Amino acid sequence: MTNVRFCLLSLLLVMLAVGVHGGALRDWSRNAGIRAQAVSVTQEQRAVMLAEADRFSHRGSVLYVVGLCLAVAGAASLIVSFRRRESAPWRAVPVALLVFYVIFQFVMV
Repeated sequence: MTNVRFCLLSLLLVMLAVGVHGGALRDWSRNAGIRAQAVSVTQEQRAVMLAEADRFSHRGSVLYVVGLCLAVAGAASLIVSFRRRESAPWRAVPVALLVFYVIFQFVMV
């Protein structure tokens, strides 16, 4: 178990990165939905809704940066795993998740 430590760490970090990025997309989607609803309400309600939308936008941006940091850390630990020649037969799983994460970057809200 100790000889696949970095491979397991990279798998965990990349899985967290994909999940956190999904949370960022969810918050940005909520931001867009609230802004669309704010068009047809009164001025007082619009101010409250836009403030809530800004909160979702900021939280989505923070989650995006956290997910990016997790993905970079996962890639770094995967590189360390390759350099240490850890004997993990399922090493393709974190690599595939990293590829999925990169493709996931191009999903539009």
